[in-house]
Amino acid sequence: MDEIGIPMSDVCIAIGPNGCVTHSPRTDDRGVYVVDLPQVDSSWTLHYTKDGFKEAVQRLKPTRNEVLNIVLGR
Repeated sequence: MDEIGIPMSDVCIAIGPNGCVTHSPRTDDRGVYVVDLPQVDSSWTLHYTKDGFKEAVQRLKPTRNEVLNIVLGR
């Protein structure tokens, strides 16, 4: 979502340091996306990018289904 809480479409979610690529997941019109990560003893770094906004980074260690509310600022 943006700074005032409006869902954002077409935000790219890159897993790891390689950045956004063609097959990276993206948010839909409701700002929703799904990433299926294995529950292994490892942490993952997700990078959220959209033109005109600052990149947001979230590090997580999945242990169950989680909802992440990420805010992209300008």
